[in-house]
Amino acid sequence: MVKVVKLPFSVKHNVRDSVFTKMLSTKKRSLEFYKAICPDDVKATEDDLEIITLRPVFTSSRYNDFSLRVRDELLIFVEAQSRWNINVVFRLFLYLALYWLWYYADGKHNKELFDQKKIRLAKPKAYILYSGDEKIPGRLSVRKLFYKNDPDMPDFVARVISGDPNRPDGTILDQFSFFERTFAEQQKLYDNAEDVVINTIRICLAAGALVEFFEENRGELENIMRLECEQDWAVQAEIECAVESAVKSAVKNAVKDAEARFKKETAKREKDAEARFKKETAKLKQEAARREQEAARREKEKSAINTAKHLLGFGVLSPAQIAQSTGLSLATVRKLAKAA
Repeated sequence: MVKVVKLPFSVKHNVRDSVFTKMLSTKKRSLEFYKAICPDDVKATEDDLEIITLRPVFTSSRYNDFSLRVRDELLIFVEAQSRWNINVVFRLFLYLALYWLWYYADGKHNKELFDQKKIRLAKPKAYILYSGDEKIPGRLSVRKLFYKNDPDMPDFVARVISGDPNRPDGTILDQFSFFERTFAEQQKLYDNAEDVVINTIRICLAAGALVEFFEENRGELENIMRLECEQDWAVQAEIECAVESAVKSAVKNAVKDAEARFKKETAKREKDAEARFKKETAKLKQEAARREQEAARREKEKSAINTAKHLLGFGVLSPAQIAQSTGLSLATVRKLAKAA
């Protein structure tokens, strides 16, 4: 199942896929990629995978964020490419927050937040696919990077992964790393996007890297790669700055809406609880009155039986007369007379 999620707020819609997200748009390649990242999970099948795409979120140009639900785990990926930006770690953290915001904005799951039973959260695993030359630690912590490791601050850890660009015949991760390095090298050699794209694909096909992927999506991939080549650093920086402001505004509005929903739901629950309390109280009162009436009836009957027994002992009145005076049935009086 491939699920494209519409977020509960408005963002720009001129985003486009990267080669990375296009590569993982099918379950077949997503499973290959997952097994390259988690080789110990040999039992994973396509049926265990759910591709979840929150788009567009953090960019108004090229889209390179991807998430994959595998049973009870949520794997979030971001392609950092060769241009390292430390804020990509926090971007992953926001991606996870937005996923939960979308998930619990749904009416079915929203109710779970207000139940006493503990909710079940998918186990998040964040990955940064990096193909640059900088030495980046294998694990990056939000608490360590942004809060000076303050133990009172929340933490979120992302793993930095990369394939072996020298193995074009290796795993899909290795093949993609070979493609990324080749693409970067061709961009340095040529200033014409057409030459960069054609030579990159030619080299990858000759080396056996992502052959089926390129053959199936040749035209679309060429367009994606041309657009990537034409991106300018200064323009990209300006776009990222504008998007950051848009995301802050969107998150603010989302939080405001969430607070409004919370207040509305709280008021409804309080009203329902009050109605249930009144209803239960009325039931209890009715039950108490019924029990009192039953006890009084039994006590009256007991007194009448005792009176009937005394009258029978005198032997003056007939059973019919005793029944009439005590309010007991004639059958009951006759039964008492036999037992005497």
